[in-house]
Amino acid sequence: MAIVDQVIDLAKEIEAGDPIDWSGLALQRDAVYIMLGLSVLEHVDAIQPLSERELILMASVVKLTVENFVLAIRINAR
Repeated sequence: MAIVDQVIDLAKEIEAGDPIDWSGLALQRDAVYIMLGLSVLEHVDAIQPLSERELILMASVVKLTVENFVLAIRINAR
């Protein structure tokens, strides 16, 4: 499994414990996770082989970035 897939899957698992309200948004959850997950991974691409701790950290960053993105869209839609 590719690192990006691992990170996105972990981020989605983190969301299960702290759900994002996707209702009423014209967004596809998987597409947002992929877009923002790739963005986060591009920023840490210079890191040498990743440890499990780094994977969990990046997954947490992806989940928080997705949540921030959704909240910003909600605020701008008002």
